[in-house]
Amino acid sequence: MLILDVIRTVSENALKCKLSEGFFNENKADLEKLSLYFNSTPIQSVLLAAVLTHNIHKGAAGVDDLSGFFGCNALYLLQYKPELDYLLQTGLLKKTTNSRNKNKVGLTNIYFYIPEDITEAILANKPIPEPETETVKDILDLLEMIYNLGWTDDEDGFSTQELINKTIQLVDEHRKFPLLKKLKRFNLSDIDLILMLHLYWLFVNGEPETDLELAVYKLQPGARDRFKYIKGLFAGQHPLIKQELVIVQKNRFLEDSVVRLSEKATGLLLNDDLKIAHTRIRRNNTVLPSEISVKELIFNREEAISIEKLTKSLTEANLKKIQNRMKSRNLPSGFTVLFYGEPGTGKTESVYQIARQTGREIMYVDISKSKSSWFGESEKLIKKVFAEYNAFMKETTPCPVLLFNEADAIFSRRKNVESGNVAQTENAIQNILLQELETFSGILFATTNMVTNFDKAFERRFLFKLRFPKPDLPSRAKIWKLKLPDLLSEEADYLAENFHLSGGQIDNIVRKCEISRILDNKKESLDELISFCHEEVFDTQITARIGFIS
Repeated sequence: MLILDVIRTVSENALKCKLSEGFFNENKADLEKLSLYFNSTPIQSVLLAAVLTHNIHKGAAGVDDLSGFFGCNALYLLQYKPELDYLLQTGLLKKTTNSRNKNKVGLTNIYFYIPEDITEAILANKPIPEPETETVKDILDLLEMIYNLGWTDDEDGFSTQELINKTIQLVDEHRKFPLLKKLKRFNLSDIDLILMLHLYWLFVNGEPETDLELAVYKLQPGARDRFKYIKGLFAGQHPLIKQELVIVQKNRFLEDSVVRLSEKATGLLLNDDLKIAHTRIRRNNTVLPSEISVKELIFNREEAISIEKLTKSLTEANLKKIQNRMKSRNLPSGFTVLFYGEPGTGKTESVYQIARQTGREIMYVDISKSKSSWFGESEKLIKKVFAEYNAFMKETTPCPVLLFNEADAIFSRRKNVESGNVAQTENAIQNILLQELETFSGILFATTNMVTNFDKAFERRFLFKLRFPKPDLPSRAKIWKLKLPDLLSEEADYLAENFHLSGGQIDNIVRKCEISRILDNKKESLDELISFCHEEVFDTQITARIGFIS
């Protein structure tokens, strides 16, 4: 007999049975079959049958749904909570919550369903699959397991108390990990410890900071308790703040405030456990050298020589020699480079190629996030950039590159303070940058199209300053041939001689050529290339159409 038929029979007989003793006596034979199949008790078996029936017809089953199915009061059904907990523990049941029913609490807002793999086994009349056992090899496995308990989705996972209980149980089972031993010395409450472990998980996955209210929400779902907890963090009296384990950045609105681990806290992980699986750490604002595509760049002779020398200086062996020499002479050991010049001349791409060739990761700075619209926040963001980079340097070998692209946005000239609060804020940013560059010990690249906007005080802070002019005639011809290999030499020479375009502008034209080849299924003519060139420089003296050439 198919197991599905047995479940169907039990479900039909259980409808409005009120889980009476008579029901269990009359269906004893079928319930024994189900108990043998599920390795469960009779009451657990009938609960599984009812949940599966509801899953198939209506979806996940709540306590109200089950009480309606059995025709009994919901309070009566709650006496079987230990049975439901056991089924959840064994994996025969899974649960979710309904965010639309916030007025419901506890078990009354939990909805049950049978996992897909078990449902498929039932339908195929196959044995229940063995549950996969999760092994915890290192601290990162443990952090991931804790995260998966309830942080993945507001609609899924465990309730707050269950999350706390299960997390502390996992922590107690794995006290051998150095990080947990170190955290124990701080005598943290259960909630504070779980928050720290959540922040560690985000940190090792490339999220050095997170929204404060979101971080606290799972541990303090009640608005009053959550506000009290966050207020304690803001007031500086919270144990996590007093023991310098977290840093809270309070913004104008509560929902914009963020929290992150302090350098002291990340040091607890970096010095020990993180060595186990360093390659699993990945920041959101970093680029690995292996992710950078090889790209040939064409420069004028002088620029090519300078970039070759710079790349040679940044090989690991040479950089160590240079920095040791600087330190022995009491000179700054930081490697700071400014690339400036015309747009599209390869400044940013040169940084990427240098990083690729020397095997260095890039931490890039999003300037738009560093220019906060609220007074006082920009200074904190700039300090945070250098703090994060310093932490990144400690955990990364070889030394990574800190990249400020379009740097004129924050390296701009200082203004008269009488101009208002904005001027005061921008001047404060300049002062912070000047201080940071004075003691900088890593590798920093800044690129800009508008070096005239730079404050003169920054000139001394950059060890190398390399101008990127538009390519000269021979270089332009080489770029044309490199980008369009089937172009005749005389055609490349003609385009190079008549249009003083940058490499970036030529790239745009090549993209238009590719689009035309797809649409027209033919190679573009020289006349079409000339038309594209005119469009690229906004030539208003010609009457050629803007767009695609048919």
